[in-house]
Amino acid sequence: DGQVLSAAMDGKLCLWSNQVRNHCIDLSRESIHPISKVLSDVRYNTALSCGYDGNIELWNLSDASVSTAVSSSSSNRVIARGGPAANRNTSMRLSPSAVMTGHTEPVLEASYYRDSLATGDKGGALMIWDLNRGQALTRFRAHPGPITAVECNNSSNVIVTGGTDGYVKVWDPRASGSGLVQKVHVHVREESPRP
Repeated sequence: DGQVLSAAMDGKLCLWSNQVRNHCIDLSRESIHPISKVLSDVRYNTALSCGYDGNIELWNLSDASVSTAVSSSSSNRVIARGGPAANRNTSMRLSPSAVMTGHTEPVLEASYYRDSLATGDKGGALMIWDLNRGQALTRFRAHPGPITAVECNNSSNVIVTGGTDGYVKVWDPRASGSGLVQKVHVHVREESPRP
């Protein structure tokens, strides 16, 4: 709807209004850890943020739209949800609708997988989440080190991950065992034979 969501290593999430120029709605996080990934879902007017604290926060952007409408129609003051009235130039604050925990390392990557979510962390764990219940469905070690990419292909029902180990792996969550379908040796440096 024209809003822009920004995140930074300082741990701040800001939703920029399309109605009030230079107006930031501060998405209030309990954590001050850096944010590594932000995704929006236009189907439900929601977003999620992944952080170095290992948490995934879900945000209802409809609440932000209502708050922005209130702020643009108010003369000098706005009301932030759950807080006192604030000056119009001060950032409003909204809290996450849910926080999903389960990763023990910083969450580096995330991608929507149908009505679920796939996330990868610095320790190499890949998790699949039920977004309706906010619970982890599956957790397994996908790479021996950090996962640097997670992409989901809904038409073929697969999840593709990349890691600092130099491998690209293809996963099918419906398969038995770990669900690993293919492991591609792509960016692994070969050691030169010693004379």
